[in-house]
Parts: sequence; C-alpha cells; structure tokens
Amino acid sequence: MRRICGLFVVALLVYTCPVIAHDTPLLQVSFDDTGEGVKYDVSHEDADPFKGWVNVEATNNGSVPWGDFHFQIFQVSDPIDDVDFMEDPCFLPMSSQTFDGTGWVINNDPLIGGATIDLYFINDPVPVGGTASFQVYTDNTFNTADIFGVSFYPTPIPEPITFTLLGLGGFGLIRRKK
Repeated sequence: MRRICGLFVVALLVYTCPVIAHDTPLLQVSFDDTGEGVKYDVSHEDADPFKGWVNVEATNNGSVPWGDFHFQIFQVSDPIDDVDFMEDPCFLPMSSQTFDGTGWVINNDPLIGGATIDLYFINDPVPVGGTASFQVYTDNTFNTADIFGVSFYPTPIPEPITFTLLGLGGFGLIRRKK
C-alpha cells in the first residue's frame, strides 16, 4: 500500500504544472467600440520568476458583439525581443468564452514589434452589455525585462453579409479563371 501511495505522490509531482508566476492584477475594462484603435495599454512591472498571467475582464459597452480578443506585448523601456506568450499545456490561454476552430494564434516573432496572441470565439460571442474574462501567460525569462507593456482589444463578429460578399468574390474569381 505504501508503494502505491508513494507512486501516486511521485506521479503527481511529475505530471502537475509548476507554480511559477508573477501575475498582473485583474484588469477590469470596458470598450465602447472595437478594433485596434480602441486598445488599452498597460505597463507590467515584472520580477522573478519573470512569468505570469495577464488577467482581463472586459465589458462590451459597444453596439456589436465581439468574436475575437487580441493581446500584444510592447516595449516600455527594456527590450522585449524575447518576451513571449506561452502555449505550454500548463499555461494555455483561458477565457469565459468557448474558443472556435483554431482557438488562438500566437506569434512570438520579434520582428513584428512584440509578441501577439489572438483569441477566437465567433460561435460564443460576447454580446452587447456582456462581460468576458481572458487569461494569457507571458514568459519573460530570457529578457528579464523589469517592465514591459501589454495592449489588448476586441474585434466584432463579421456580419453575415461580409461572409456572403467574400464568398461571392471568391466564386467570381474561380469562374473567371476558367
């Protein structure tokens, strides 16, 4: 019996996620509009262990439902070449909304000016007047920047007419090629 209990404890230690975090406090914001032009910029003072959750609770005060939410890391004073969003099984992005299709797309390429993560939930939109929560995990262990910024903003669900027009345009190009 002791062996079984010992093996269970070892398995828990091996297969559980480590507790490593320097989290941002909960950021409660509201948006009257959508798109990159209405993004919130916040500075995050980081410290050892230089990893942690960015926690956002956003209210939709606009006139259209949201289907996406976007985050980007930006430079405040220290270089941010290696400040990334993590996609480790222990630190997957989380949301009160159900992710669709790809769920999210992370781009940690330093040439774009700062890592990005785009969260997609078109089939579970944030309605007008609704509130949603989002959590993404940052890794700053290579730079150990004392401070970096995180911006975030929602984007609307594409209207059905937009999908129709895009489909008709694609169909027209296919017919024209023949």
